[in-house]
Amino acid sequence: MPSPTVKLLGTKGMSRWNGVWSRRFIKIFHRLVLRVKEAISCDLMVVLAKSEKIRHWYLHHLYLDELKIVDHIVQFGPEEIQDILNDDLWLKNLMMNYWEFAVGKTSVTTIPWDICIPISDVCNARCTFCTSWLEGKEQISLQQLDRFEPILRFGRKVGLAGHGEPLSHPNIIDILDRITCWIDPRANCYVITNGVYLESLMDKLIAARVSNFGISLNAASSVIHQKVMGLKVGAFEKIIESIQKLVAIRNSGQEIGLSISMVVTQQNLHEVADFIELGHRLNVNTIQLKTLAGIGGEIPGLNYHELPPYLHPDFKVLRQRAADAIGHASVSIQSDLLSWETPVFSREFQKRIHTSQLIHISREEAQKDVEVRRYWSGQEKFVERTKGKLKKAIDDFDGNNPFDRTPRYACRSPYQTLYINDFSYSMVPCCYMNSVPGFEGTFYNGSEDFMEEWNSPAMVELRRRLNDGPLFNMCTKCPSIY
Repeated sequence: MPSPTVKLLGTKGMSRWNGVWSRRFIKIFHRLVLRVKEAISCDLMVVLAKSEKIRHWYLHHLYLDELKIVDHIVQFGPEEIQDILNDDLWLKNLMMNYWEFAVGKTSVTTIPWDICIPISDVCNARCTFCTSWLEGKEQISLQQLDRFEPILRFGRKVGLAGHGEPLSHPNIIDILDRITCWIDPRANCYVITNGVYLESLMDKLIAARVSNFGISLNAASSVIHQKVMGLKVGAFEKIIESIQKLVAIRNSGQEIGLSISMVVTQQNLHEVADFIELGHRLNVNTIQLKTLAGIGGEIPGLNYHELPPYLHPDFKVLRQRAADAIGHASVSIQSDLLSWETPVFSREFQKRIHTSQLIHISREEAQKDVEVRRYWSGQEKFVERTKGKLKKAIDDFDGNNPFDRTPRYACRSPYQTLYINDFSYSMVPCCYMNSVPGFEGTFYNGSEDFMEEWNSPAMVELRRRLNDGPLFNMCTKCPSIY
């Protein structure tokens, strides 16, 4: 904010004013101007003090507890925040975003600052719970990436992700160079990866301000790793070595966050405690134990009906073992053990599982099966770019509220996070909801008016329901805790 100045008028040019009255007038005039200047300076000092206070909250709490920023920022009105930070558009957007979340605005004015864009739908892994290896075809072009530049400039966290493996992109170095040039110096990037390409790209990733690495490991041993992820023999050991190198770089003073994650299934449930121990030995920052996503029906090419952890004959014993390991852990662990027993399937699909024999299909058979290939080749994702309009108002709650949630449920996603995970360019409302029930999908590929899409009827209604209820069915079952 530029400092206001007051030009003090001297006596030059005023020689025609003679006598006592002219001298008295000059003294009064100078005194008045000094008072005005003092008042303006005082106001300016207040503004600067508030500005520095906001910046202090941001810097002090950013990596400790973002909710403290939310608690502090509500002390200000929106106009005041904008005036105070008018010289810093990036920080103004960030703080106004926190404010809009804190007060529960349904129609927002700020760009989300956690921006996840699709880099690759193609994947080198063959995970039992994922369809990217069955349907993945696309990778982002540099021209497509350029269209995201205007919103990426407001990002604090920029995610390199997608439905596949982002680091498999043949132009990944050019992508990193572009994003590094666009984002604010206070921002950084994160990557969600299976870790196979970390060794060859490590130096370039760190140079490009990738400071958080989320590594989808899904196992504590090479045998289960290969069983769950379908990677080549020796991949597990190679990934562990890369994690150890990143830990060494972090321990040398480089600011790096490392997490390893496991999607808990029947096949790896017995390794959860060992996975926690592995995280301890590797000295990672965070361990994520992710809950298997719910589905409505059969997924061609996957044996999803075999995956729920609660199907394991020793489920309760193994879950308790995991709980004990979490209780003794000194590393941060993100998990919700109760959600592991939440039904994964719709009631209709559950009935079908019980009444018919679903056939197990191997990865090799799935890739060769004519019907499976025809199904996935025919999946044109959202050919029509809809605008998130209301189709039919529904209350999709099924009566099961395992976490006893009520409004306001302070989910940050529809305020702070832009999820565009694949090349339909669908703006997914959150990690666990593909679209807002009863509404068309909403899309953004960089050519639309972003704020119009971000405030589509679907997104506005999601924010309203989080505030006032009734909560959507998926919101009552989401394993994330706020």
